[in-house]
Amino acid sequence: MVLAKREVTTSPEKDHLYSGRAHSQPRTLVAGAYQRGDILELDKTTNKLAIVADPVKAFAVVMHDCTLAVDDEVPVYVSGDQFNKSQLNFNGQDEAATINALHELGIYVRDFLDV
Repeated sequence: MVLAKREVTTSPEKDHLYSGRAHSQPRTLVAGAYQRGDILELDKTTNKLAIVADPVKAFAVVMHDCTLAVDDEVPVYVSGDQFNKSQLNFNGQDEAATINALHELGIYVRDFLDV
């Protein structure tokens, strides 16, 4: 699907990003390219999300691949009970610290068995 300000792509194949319940919310992302499973951080001064660069600021998970030409509001996962660690993009950040920050917000990460 192509929109004026962004391009969103989805895959019809199951990717095992999460199991169980996950809740989404529209949030403003800074312009850039995002992939499903990217972990996002919240900049509290602008109230916008971007790819995680500081584990303690981890806040949400990208729902769909998208490319934003400008800052725009898109749905992201803000809570969920079983996110698959191997499907998340930690952007090179400390995984334990990032998982801890997500856990405090209600995003629970675990290792899935190979499927």
